[in-house]
Order: sequence, then structure tokens, then C-alpha cells
Amino acid sequence: METDVVTAGSRSSFVNGLAIGFGSGFLATFAILWISVFFSSQLSPGISYAQMISVFIYPLLFLLGTGIVLLTAGIVREYVSPI
Repeated sequence: METDVVTAGSRSSFVNGLAIGFGSGFLATFAILWISVFFSSQLSPGISYAQMISVFIYPLLFLLGTGIVLLTAGIVREYVSPI
């Protein structure tokens, strides 16, 4: 019986940490991609900032949305989970 409780507790802690890790990873990737898009438009004279944003807007929105959802889910589960 005790091994089941320890395993469930460890699994719950691992899943919470995994969700928080993925969420922060997605948000960090979002920030890095946003910074690279912003500064690379200043380096290349042939492409405008608007053109670069039009190419990267969907990946940026995906990274932001997924990162916020995973981070929120991990944090809420960490503090609400009974185990």
C-alpha cells in the first residue's frame, strides 16, 4: 500500500514539474523568437518588420498560448492536488 502512495505522489510531483517545465520552456522560446524577429529586422535591409511578423505570428501565438496554459496547469495542480 505504501509503495502505491509513494509512487502516486512521485508521479504527481513529476507531472506538475513537467508541466511547469514545458510551460516555462515554451514561454522562453516565445521570448527568444520574439527578440530574434525584432532585432533581425534591423540587420537585414531587404525585409521589413511587418513581413517578419506576418511569417512568425502563428508560431508566436502558439508558443505564448501553450506556455501560459501549461504553466498555469502545472502551478494550479501543484497547489490544488491532494497528494
